[in-house]
Amino acid sequence: MAINLHDKFAKKMLDAFTADSFTEGLCGAKYDFIGVKSIKIMTTVTDELNDYSRSGTSRYGTPTDVQDTLQELTMTQDKSFTKAIDKGDNSEQDMMKNAAVYLRKQIRERVTPAMDKYRLSLWAMHAGKIATMASAPTAATIVGALLDAEVYFADNLVPADSRCVWIPHKYVKFLKTASEWTGCDGIVNKILFKGEVGTFSTLHIVAVPESYMPANVYFLCAQKESLLGPKKLAETQVHQNPPGISGHLIEGRWIYDAFVLGEIASGVYACIAAANKSANPTVNASTGAIALGTNNTAAYYTLDGTDPRYSTTAVKITAGATPSGVAGKTVKVVAERGAGYFSSDVVTQDVAAS
Repeated sequence: MAINLHDKFAKKMLDAFTADSFTEGLCGAKYDFIGVKSIKIMTTVTDELNDYSRSGTSRYGTPTDVQDTLQELTMTQDKSFTKAIDKGDNSEQDMMKNAAVYLRKQIRERVTPAMDKYRLSLWAMHAGKIATMASAPTAATIVGALLDAEVYFADNLVPADSRCVWIPHKYVKFLKTASEWTGCDGIVNKILFKGEVGTFSTLHIVAVPESYMPANVYFLCAQKESLLGPKKLAETQVHQNPPGISGHLIEGRWIYDAFVLGEIASGVYACIAAANKSANPTVNASTGAIALGTNNTAAYYTLDGTDPRYSTTAVKITAGATPSGVAGKTVKVVAERGAGYFSSDVVTQDVAAS
């Protein structure tokens, strides 16, 4: 882009409209990546209860070793920028280009939105529950859709505190004009939409521009501790008169990523367009043979009871297959169709012993 050297500049440079981060502070911070690129999270697996026997030597049941699962989280995003402010150009533009001002503007207009969009995309793609709607929410359906998320959270014992929903403004509008509130007095509306942004039942409403939401995602609900949005490095520098430049050199670098914690993934609920969800795979109960499902391109399965979406033991297949040693095991499998599609439900099937 050309540098404009005009005779006279207005004394104030215009900034684009911006907003603070829509995701910062709304995800957990239990783990850090300082000094490492990846971390592994181990979770112990609990067992069903036995019937106590009042006789014999194994009254509590037969003891077995405590099992565990692993989820590996690896940082992938390493972004940067660099710009120069030439001293001569700056002097001919009434000293309008200030390095610190430009840096703040770059963070507000580019860095923060990029992180927000990436986090929302990854969190939605790896949500523990991917619910669908045949068509986009309306004033007649938005309340029911959000209540479905609340029911799911309640059934899965997701803590009621620190829940939020990222939702485009156009659906917030529908929520405020929903038919359920017809005839309600102002007190009810204040309860439903209190505060600067608002709350709906236990969900803190985070209204976002439609461009921030992933394609074909209507809204995303989450309990804070189920999400991670780590920043391993956030570095900015302004160099004055570095070698080869008369003026300022501005540099910035960010290493970050976004994850859903598999063990508590039920705390993340994405509502998407039904046409963009992958078909469920199938598992033959007698043989353990896995069929990918209509139009799917791959599937991931486990035989150790772990969730194949998050487990380090998941095995990928790109065509129908029968895992070895599957007799008498529980197969868990999830399928994917490819770019633009969300994963299927996790299908669980006990396979007959040989």
